[in-house]
Amino acid sequence: MRVEPPKLTPDSYTSTSEFASAVGIYLIAWALVTLLFFIASLRSSVALVSLFGFLDVTFWLLAAGELAPSPGATKAGGVFGIITAFIAMYTALAGMLTKDTSHFLIPVGDLSRASR
Repeated sequence: MRVEPPKLTPDSYTSTSEFASAVGIYLIAWALVTLLFFIASLRSSVALVSLFGFLDVTFWLLAAGELAPSPGATKAGGVFGIITAFIAMYTALAGMLTKDTSHFLIPVGDLSRASR
């Protein structure tokens, strides 16, 4: 027996509203997973907290845009997604520029208890 994940293509659904609901539920699932990542990152760094916070808001806005349907929420989700991408690039660069691999470091705002 072969198990395949549900397909998120418009052709797989009988109406566009059914497809939008499926995409909205999919985005909510990712928003919940990202919320767990956000909670887990609260003691790491400001960069990671910002990343997961903005990513979570992005998923919730995009889900609202699909389920409502609301073009404004979808547009706001896109704006938050672009901001999230820049935060992710900064956080990734900070992770690559370590004491061992670079002559300089960029700040990430350490929140761990070890740094106190």
